[in-house]
Amino acid sequence: MDKIGKECVIITDLDGTLIDSDNENFALLMKNLKKCGFDDKIDLIVEGLVSGWDFDTIMEKIEMPPDIRKDLEEKIKTEISNQNFNLLPGVRPTLEQLFREGFELSIVTDNYYRTTVNCLEKTKISHYFDNQLIFGSDNFAYQKPSKDVVNEILKRSNRKYGIIIGNSSKEVAFAKNVGLPIILLENNHLKNLNGYVLQYYQKIREEGEQESYERLFKVKNWEEILTVLNRVITERNGN
Repeated sequence: MDKIGKECVIITDLDGTLIDSDNENFALLMKNLKKCGFDDKIDLIVEGLVSGWDFDTIMEKIEMPPDIRKDLEEKIKTEISNQNFNLLPGVRPTLEQLFREGFELSIVTDNYYRTTVNCLEKTKISHYFDNQLIFGSDNFAYQKPSKDVVNEILKRSNRKYGIIIGNSSKEVAFAKNVGLPIILLENNHLKNLNGYVLQYYQKIREEGEQESYERLFKVKNWEEILTVLNRVITERNGN
């Protein structure tokens, strides 16, 4: 895949795709929502997250005043930056292989840009990613599922096409909207989840079982990605 890799950019999500951060992120969000007096809106928030709402839409739905939202975001940003997360199994060797084969690697996440960069540095995988190809919720005018995100990634990376790797219906919606293939990771770490995050992923799994997209390829873990990626590229080139 050496030559082909140099034509392609891999676009991944961060939380739940590269790092095992679900429990901690949800616990952090729920704790701060309760402090702000919005614990009665948690079910609506979970529903919104499953449906792929962005953060702005969720804040509008729960009618959070701007001053409280600003305080909430600052607290969450500070606390997340102090967290340490583990990579999901198979991430590091797969990224190493992709990097060696000439693929460009990009991240599109709802997390903050600086938090994302810090996380990559802490987990020692930052050297696989060009910082200009990291798109957080606060460093680009558009967010997934916007086509503008992919157009900018292709422009900055000078690659012909992209392939998305994610773990939720939001990434599937992103792939559909931009017309790219997606490799969808099963949430096989559900046994480690609890509370609202377990509820969230159970709903995602239910929706995922009903997903219909001809360019969707499901894998159980990162160890399977290289094999499936080869298949995706072969099919794209009509071989």
